[in-house]
Amino acid sequence: MEFIQQEKASNTANIDLRQGLGNIGVYSIGEKLVTNSATIKVGASDPLQKLYSIAMATGYYDKDNKTTTYRGNIVNTGRIEVSGNRGIGMYASGLGSKAINEGEIYLTERNSIGMFLDYGAEGINKGSIIATPNAVGAIGAVATNGAIFKKTTVQLI
Repeated sequence: MEFIQQEKASNTANIDLRQGLGNIGVYSIGEKLVTNSATIKVGASDPLQKLYSIAMATGYYDKDNKTTTYRGNIVNTGRIEVSGNRGIGMYASGLGSKAINEGEIYLTERNSIGMFLDYGAEGINKGSIIATPNAVGAIGAVATNGAIFKKTTVQLI
């Protein structure tokens, strides 16, 4: 199940994608704002097969042409639960893409990631990223390839 949006949109219903691999809750490829005020649950990713389970995603960077082909803006004011190995709460890629967490991101599984920012994207955490004891190797936020991460609140429980 995916919700792909190129215009302004808001998710207000709970989404449960813990079964399977490579599921994305909401994906913004337009420059309009996409928000979540409900609960999105995601499961495991399989990086070897390039199957990433992500609650909220935005943007696309074309590695072959070294250019951002899609950009977008996502805001979480609800709850994201990452309960699968290597699952991702929020993902933004490409210059001009932005992910903002004003809600809660819970990391409950090994190697899970709260926010992953890539290729010049910007991420802002105004909420909470919480790693539970079972989340061995969890990472609150990753910023790579020129991405920017601002104002963080990370709690370990």
